[in-house]
Amino acid sequence: MPVLLMVLIGTLLVFRPQPAGLADTLYWAAYGLWMLVEIVRVKPDRQQDEQSDRGTRWFYALSQASVVAAGLLTCPSARPLSAAIAGGILLAAGIALRQGAVFTLGRHYSHVARVLDNHSVVSRGPYRFIRHPAYAGMLLAHGGVAVVCVSPAAAILLFCALLPSIVARIRVEEKLLYGLDGYAAYAQGRRRLLPGIW
Repeated sequence: MPVLLMVLIGTLLVFRPQPAGLADTLYWAAYGLWMLVEIVRVKPDRQQDEQSDRGTRWFYALSQASVVAAGLLTCPSARPLSAAIAGGILLAAGIALRQGAVFTLGRHYSHVARVLDNHSVVSRGPYRFIRHPAYAGMLLAHGGVAVVCVSPAAAILLFCALLPSIVARIRVEEKLLYGLDGYAAYAQGRRRLLPGIW
């Protein structure tokens, strides 16, 4: 799916009515580089995908694509510099949080909901504060898309498509994770996505 997102971004940047400026080009280049990193990390396991993901991976991926498409399609040519700065900060913070979470998980990380042999609970790094920092990072980064594009449509899809897709994935993953020794105790002291809220 990251490949499709990159193709979508490239196509919409080339064919949208208003030309992309330098700030837009840099922003989407950073987004594209991030998607390349995500592609390199994919290790598909089709059988496990069908058994454990329950279709949530596609819902999640299509939701990401919908936020990006809505942002690019509704992005006005004239936007305040503050939107570019705030959107860039959100993108950078989201990517940093997600990559920090992925790095901390190491071999436990996968695009597929799964539990490995000898799987253990990870409670260091960003996992000290929330249970699913990689998903929190994804939300932050795509919040940056809505902000940089000044796009109410992207913001609506962020909350009405991407957030529900992440909640669905968390519910599927946690059914597996609660089977691990120590996960229930770990989960008791930490919220899923936003400290103190959920």
